Amino acid sequence: MSSRPSYLIIGAGVFGVSTAYHLIKKYPNAHIQLVDRTRYPCPLAASLDWNKVIRADYGNLFYMEKALEAIQYWRHDPLFRQFYHQSGMINIDNTGLGGEIVKNYEKLGIEVDAEMVSPERFKEMYGSFYDNTDFSEVGEVFVNRDSGWAEATKALTAYTDAAIEAGVKYTAADIDVLTFGADGECTGVLTKAGENIAADRIILATGAGTAKLIADSAPSRKELQIDGRLVAGAVVTGIVNLDPKNGQQYTEIPVTVHSVLPTRAPLSDQDPYTVKFCRDEAYKNTVKHEASGQEFSSPPNEPGQAQRQPNEALKQRLELVKNGILGESGKDVKFDEYCVCW
Repeated sequence: MSSRPSYLIIGAGVFGVSTAYHLIKKYPNAHIQLVDRTRYPCPLAASLDWNKVIRADYGNLFYMEKALEAIQYWRHDPLFRQFYHQSGMINIDNTGLGGEIVKNYEKLGIEVDAEMVSPERFKEMYGSFYDNTDFSEVGEVFVNRDSGWAEATKALTAYTDAAIEAGVKYTAADIDVLTFGADGECTGVLTKAGENIAADRIILATGAGTAKLIADSAPSRKELQIDGRLVAGAVVTGIVNLDPKNGQQYTEIPVTVHSVLPTRAPLSDQDPYTVKFCRDEAYKNTVKHEASGQEFSSPPNEPGQAQRQPNEALKQRLELVKNGILGESGKDVKFDEYCVCW
């Protein structure tokens, strides 16, 4: 390794950018290069979204601890707090998850403004908005006023800006394959334009494209393949743009997760009155990789991964989400845009 260590990070989503940022902060003399297929932010990154829910409301204690650490940055770090909105979050659930979350906060010794309330009491708390929501089979509703949401695209862009300002080099290049030396170690990448980019350390932050990239790069090296360690999944989201008259009410409600099957959906508000619905249920796109003989899930090999053209079945999943939260009146609310997030 040279006296000036070098790192090549493939993928400029939140994991790639975060890795680059923390590396340059820890090793300011290192050469750190971040590569993605387009000028940032890449539109195919899962972290590039209208908004993301910020919460630690999970059944898994370890996951909760990590989320609680992250929330402190969203609340207090100047880089992130400008994009964070503490709207609160509720979970309409019939599995007992809400009660488990409350007990987990107690186990961790965390004081949080959370409680379980009856559907009747819950509807009183938020006026008439939830009058037509499906509360069938629900005995209590989990409410956490300390959770919220973030403006994902703006936050990712600002994070990338901060990494570059700190000394990270950003390169827009479409990667063809990984390259390997005589000893079998990964040495860098070959771009589709024919450029070789090398470094001492290669870090893949390639998300749903990881299995295909490795299979394309080294199809005969079984020990490198993902082989089920990671599975690419997608969820479908949609937004509704509302006028001020109809949109104001959404700024007065919390992020809403409706977990009673078949409806599960985060719902957030964002100025100017853009509401996102998400079917939080992942699905796969299994393909056969001829060169390696594998089958794995991978985003569609179409322009833009067909991200903005979900099929009718996926659109219907979002209709279930919307109507489950809004009730009969939701049938008159039409989606303006869709996105399949890998």
